[in-house]
Amino acid sequence: MPLAIRTSLPSLDQDKNQNADPRAHQPRLAVEPLQNAILRLDPTAGTFTSNHLLFLRVCMSAGAYSDTLPVTQKVIHSFASSDKDPGALDGRPLCADFSSSHFFLTYGNGFTYAITNVEVYEYFLLASMACIALEHYEMALLHLEHVITAPAQTNAHVHMLEAYQKWVLLSCLVHGTCSLTFKTASASALKTMKGYAKPYESLVESFARAGSEKLIAEYEVGLERWDNVSIHASYGGLLVDSQ
Repeated sequence: MPLAIRTSLPSLDQDKNQNADPRAHQPRLAVEPLQNAILRLDPTAGTFTSNHLLFLRVCMSAGAYSDTLPVTQKVIHSFASSDKDPGALDGRPLCADFSSSHFFLTYGNGFTYAITNVEVYEYFLLASMACIALEHYEMALLHLEHVITAPAQTNAHVHMLEAYQKWVLLSCLVHGTCSLTFKTASASALKTMKGYAKPYESLVESFARAGSEKLIAEYEVGLERWDNVSIHASYGGLLVDSQ
């Protein structure tokens, strides 16, 4: 079922043991150490590691949206290497001056575990949600576009479906339309995304003709499918104004 724009995720799985350390239920305490660890290992934060996603998950769980920016504002230029051979460092110590962080941020060095394309999708999706919460809408759109245009062999992943739905609504609210063509996106994946988000696109098309009765009709039809209250918050006022 399609989801409307939302800026929070369910809390991370918590230990149900009543005798557990109460600090284990306070993800806010882990935000700063994780941020420091990422930026000390790689001040550019440009090599994507498993720590990037862990950091975003913790920040979203804690509602620490602004704390994501020192990491998410960095440009991802590489992905952690799968080379487990310590010789890949050419005998240089980890404190040496490397031209790029991807030379030493490898699975074999223990700084990250193997990452998947799905985890990359999730990272940029969470980054967009943090930006939406902070009202950094243009940056949120950019993060969503990273997910939408990510390589896909066949059908779109569920993260792509959600990213496209968010992009349609956010583009409408920010620019009044969603006419951008994703030329680098997988044709089959994009077709799936557009088909799944048809109620959203129909609403946006009606919104472009503000004041039309069709806008109200599309909104009411969509209510049968949307299960997130934030769509009401986003469009409720617009509907009132159009009447």
